[in-house]
Amino acid sequence: MSCEGLRAFYEAYVGLVEGNGLTFATHKSRFKTIVNAFADDLPGGNDWNTWLRDILNDYWGDDSIDIVAIDHYPGTWCCGSNYRDWGVLDTLKDIARDYGKEIAVMETGFFTLDDNGHDQGDQEAYVDQAMDELLAKRSNQSTYYPQNAFLLVSWYEFLDACTGC
Repeated sequence: MSCEGLRAFYEAYVGLVEGNGLTFATHKSRFKTIVNAFADDLPGGNDWNTWLRDILNDYWGDDSIDIVAIDHYPGTWCCGSNYRDWGVLDTLKDIARDYGKEIAVMETGFFTLDDNGHDQGDQEAYVDQAMDELLAKRSNQSTYYPQNAFLLVSWYEFLDACTGC
């Protein structure tokens, strides 16, 4: 995100605070702002954690962002078939603690229509394993670091289509 983009985000944040008749200290009860990164490794690299830290190191970004979030799809676009590979969440938790932010997973899911032969049974295994891992990490984070609570996990439903089935 460019400096101009961060400033625009900050200005929108200030407008929300003022428009709701709130102060910067009291807005958290009415709304929260989120910055979100795609955390899966792609060919050519994806340095999402540096990108998030750069935003939070900027005055405009740090002051106007309440929640740091990721999109992560273990077993679909990263991590082989290890649906429990949520190591990126540990990195996100470190970022949240370093900057005093809360945490969310904005998107996760499992794509069954691909060249690797994934099917609905694989998706069921993903749900059982990935969600179990996420809930354990959320519980641990919220218990030991309540000021950096894990607030949200959003399941992204892929609308897989099949031709010739």
